[in-house]
Amino acid sequence: MSRLQDVILRGTRATQPLFSAVAPGTLYYVTDEYKIERCADDNLSWQSYSGSLGGSSSGLPGLDGQDGESPFVFIPNIKNPIIFDLTLTANTLIIDTGAAGIPPGFNVLEVFIIARSNEAVVGSQLDVVVNADTGNNYDREFVRGDNVTASASNGNAQPNWPIVIAGASCAAGVFSYLNITLPFYAQTTAFKTGALQHIRVDTTVANSRAELQGLLWRSTAAITRLSISAPAANLLLAGSRMLIFGR
Repeated sequence: MSRLQDVILRGTRATQPLFSAVAPGTLYYVTDEYKIERCADDNLSWQSYSGSLGGSSSGLPGLDGQDGESPFVFIPNIKNPIIFDLTLTANTLIIDTGAAGIPPGFNVLEVFIIARSNEAVVGSQLDVVVNADTGNNYDREFVRGDNVTASASNGNAQPNWPIVIAGASCAAGVFSYLNITLPFYAQTTAFKTGALQHIRVDTTVANSRAELQGLLWRSTAAITRLSISAPAANLLLAGSRMLIFGR
């Protein structure tokens, strides 16, 4: 069984426990600073942790099954920290990271979304906007399947990346699922490109859709903000969620 000091805790700086409240050797990942600290052996401070404690090639005692320890210890996804995570508790127009809500320092942004609109239709538009840019700087190329019908099309010089998500006429509990990947989002030498997957599976098969989109944002600026919103008077339903990882 692994020792208590092999456990890695995680949270923001504000929620970090006092060093006196944890076991010596405990590791704490500070999610809003992207760093790891270790409780000192004398239990009197948190110290910067470089990733090498000795005793195993992984840098964690017992991780390789040495020193009589179990090779199974809990290690959080440090290379893929959560940048943003919001679940709506009431119907709302927009989910937005806010200005400078996406920090630099990662290679890829991975965005996961579930969303449903209160509009009384099967398919309701969702707008994806980068850096609050609503100019005609967005392009798309996509293939999709609606029920049993395949098609391909594109969108050129648009004010956002529009996606037709589940509306209120879909079966209760049906939300669209989206996954957006934006590699090299912080580089400033090329237009931003990415890929979007969208799945809307309804209990009425004629309402179902699956699609893959190639994305382009005509800007060399680093991506620092991302939002999803329902246009016009529509709202995103409570339970809609956006989760962003950096990796």
